[in-house]
Amino acid sequence: MKANLDSIEKKINSIWREVLQIKLDNNEQNFFSVGGNSIQAMNIISLINTYYQCNLSFIDFLEALTILNLAKCINDKLQSL
Repeated sequence: MKANLDSIEKKINSIWREVLQIKLDNNEQNFFSVGGNSIQAMNIISLINTYYQCNLSFIDFLEALTILNLAKCINDKLQSL
């Protein structure tokens, strides 16, 4: 699946809002700082992997922790498919 960075950010933002049940101020907020936990992280990873088919791992998620960084990680994974 081809996607640009902006569209990936928007999709991840939508997934975070759905799972965390919050409104996000920006795409650079830390997942755990906005109240996320490891169970929610796994739900988000599952939704991202289902949508993008990109094999995002829990380690990838922990290394990124923001929507912006996750979008870059997913974009890199999609480019290598």
